[in-house]
Amino acid sequence: MTAKTSKDVTEETDGTGADETVADEVEETEEPTPKPAAKRKRRVRVIEVLEDEDLDEVLESLENEDEDEDEDEEPAPRKKPVAKKAATAKQATPAKRATAAKKAKPPVEIIEAEDEEDEEEPEPGPARRTSAAASSAQPTLLGLPRNAAIVVVVLVALLASAAIWQWRSASGAAGEKDERAAVVARASAFGDLATSYNATNYQSQMDKIQKLMAGDLLERYKSSTAQTLPQAFKTSPQAALTSKTKQVYVGNIDGKFATVVVAVDIAVSDGKSQNSAPQSLIRLSLVKEGDEWKVSQMNASGDDGSGAGSLPGVPSGQQTQQPKSEQSEKPKN
Repeated sequence: MTAKTSKDVTEETDGTGADETVADEVEETEEPTPKPAAKRKRRVRVIEVLEDEDLDEVLESLENEDEDEDEDEEPAPRKKPVAKKAATAKQATPAKRATAAKKAKPPVEIIEAEDEEDEEEPEPGPARRTSAAASSAQPTLLGLPRNAAIVVVVLVALLASAAIWQWRSASGAAGEKDERAAVVARASAFGDLATSYNATNYQSQMDKIQKLMAGDLLERYKSSTAQTLPQAFKTSPQAALTSKTKQVYVGNIDGKFATVVVAVDIAVSDGKSQNSAPQSLIRLSLVKEGDEWKVSQMNASGDDGSGAGSLPGVPSGQQTQQPKSEQSEKPKN
């Protein structure tokens, strides 16, 4: 026994089946259908078992069919290749039927091959789109990449911190400048009123200077100078005292406390003579009450502070007695 394997060849036992097959092929050719997507394909391998004595007849019959087809082929329109094949199949059908009629065919054994799936190459497109989508899903700032956005945020934070520090420094400097100006103004006004009295204005001058004082200095002024000054001008109505601030030196400003030194030109007159003390230095201590600076202590430069609160007295016209110098005896030997 010899086995013959044929591919894509189907033998018909009757003419009707061949005609129907040809007709189906013509219809399929005339009405093309869209190519379906790639699907699983099943390959069927047909094995026909023939006897050795019939092998020569079958081979000869197949060779005759091939020769007939080559002779009958003619150029035809491009759209109707199946019709020519159908005519050739009709001519070859009687020979096939004659060969098949000589002897009954043995049973045909059909072996199904394993299913084969078309292997398709992976498309890199979706993966790339997924990567692009993932990258676009990352948080960004103003369309910048993540690292660039972080750098921008850090720089903005640093610039904001520097701006705030500079604003606070400028604000603090402006505040200190304002406080310094207020201290200088109050010390200068106090120096102008400290020893500026005469018989006609002493009462108003005392009221003004008391508004610039605070604490112990104010209490001592009320109990001492304010009590003796009216009587002194009644006794010496021609007397006069004047003072004028020339310079203010700010020592320290610490919150609500400040220290300054005032240079004042002082002049004292009794109507007959006048004594002056230019650039007299007075040390002042100031305290801030509410929004105003006030003088709480006053000392002459070089004074230990024991006479704090005392102001120069009004000249009475009497000459002060100078202590007599006494000659000391020589020591005896």
